[in-house]
Amino acid sequence: MVQSWIANRKISKAGKVALYMILFLGNLHYQKQIFVSERPMTLFDHFQVDRQASFDDLKESRDSYLEALTQREDPEYLGNTTYQLRNFTMTREEVSDSFNVLTNHQLREMYDKHNMYFTEKDFKDKKRNSISSIEKYMAAAKTLLSMCPYFLVIKMALGSNSVVGRKLAVTGLLAFMYILFEIKRPSEDS
Repeated sequence: MVQSWIANRKISKAGKVALYMILFLGNLHYQKQIFVSERPMTLFDHFQVDRQASFDDLKESRDSYLEALTQREDPEYLGNTTYQLRNFTMTREEVSDSFNVLTNHQLREMYDKHNMYFTEKDFKDKKRNSISSIEKYMAAAKTLLSMCPYFLVIKMALGSNSVVGRKLAVTGLLAFMYILFEIKRPSEDS
């Protein structure tokens, strides 16, 4: 709708490109806000730490989380139980497994890059303490391919008159695929 309005205006090619970019960036910002507000809690959210948190920060956060669980289980606790029920939802075993995921280099790489969660026991039993490169590349390709329909729908929705829009959609798709692959590619040291 907006794309066809821009395409039908007597604006220079550079002006149309600028308007398409503004439209794209505005939509991206809006979609990001929706995603962030509705996404499920990550392990970092549960522990209330930053993604670059050190081992000591993670350990301190784990201890405070376990302390909050102990307080919640205490029948004489008079604190804010609504806050604790909403924010401290993991069991002690899940806290231990999550801490192991965040402190083990290979498990954390799989969690950060591919949102794959292995407990320490599963990692030792099923994966034999290593994750093959082919599994990592397959997870990266799966994520990459999941975004392709979005850009293809944009390309199809722009109609035959919007040559600039089609070029932007294809360029965006290719740039996005390259950037995403670089982010998701397995690190050289693993």
